[in-house]
Amino acid sequence: MQAKHMTITLTSGHKTLVLGKGHPYRLRSVQGLEAAPVAIASAPNAGMHGDTVTNVRLEARSLVLGGTIAYLDDLERLRERLARFLSPHEEGLCTIDYCGTKRQIGYRVEAFSIDEMANLWAPMDFSITLFCADPMLRSTDSYGRNIAEYLPQFALPFCCTAEKKSIMGYRKTSNTIVLKNDGDTAVGLKAVIAAVRGPVNDPVLKNEATGQQIGMKMTLAQGDTLTLSTLPRQKQILLNGENAMMKMDRTSDLTFALTPGDNLLCYEAADGRSNMDVRLYYTPEYLGV
Repeated sequence: MQAKHMTITLTSGHKTLVLGKGHPYRLRSVQGLEAAPVAIASAPNAGMHGDTVTNVRLEARSLVLGGTIAYLDDLERLRERLARFLSPHEEGLCTIDYCGTKRQIGYRVEAFSIDEMANLWAPMDFSITLFCADPMLRSTDSYGRNIAEYLPQFALPFCCTAEKKSIMGYRKTSNTIVLKNDGDTAVGLKAVIAAVRGPVNDPVLKNEATGQQIGMKMTLAQGDTLTLSTLPRQKQILLNGENAMMKMDRTSDLTFALTPGDNLLCYEAADGRSNMDVRLYYTPEYLGV
């Protein structure tokens, strides 16, 4: 039977603190990783039993970490380092590795305490509470794909003559791609559309699974880059770094997201579709670990 293990790494600025087996700070217990608190809003039904649910949302979660400073010969230095690291004034990133499954979540230090020491020469137990305003746990990997990619064909040994030419690569003829979101909830994405081989008129990105799309009423000159972001609190449309939100057509939906499971995405253009490179970036999110 494979032994269970958990390592938690806290990163704040250029500082890192690791809690787990084989480290000076041992991990004894963890609370709050399994799920975030749920807030359900409802309204009484008129003339009927019960209520109607009007909204369901996840509230901020707290992670409570119990640990032990096990290196007795260096106890006071490790205690001081721990206290100085856990500043409530700095944001941090908590990375959890539970039996090979890795997740990340942002935090601020909410509380830190050291248990009463009945024996000054015994290992020192402590407790850390992390406040996570965004309750979702994210994958440690961000996925990126180029829908309009060229597939390489170059290989060794290589031989090319004037009479017998060689294909170095070919462009995918399909303008669609299936992106898999293995998370527990729909996530936004960032799309980078580049006019690399010539002008592009009125580019459109569609999610065939949800019917959502983002379309632009504009012409991209060769060398232009259009960035579309539907990430929460980061919704924007930029043309070469400048705001281009007013160029979005009326059918566009900035709640454009990848639902859990397979998503069929495609790109179109009124003219110049073959001149586009379309790169998509997204990070799955999870309810717990």
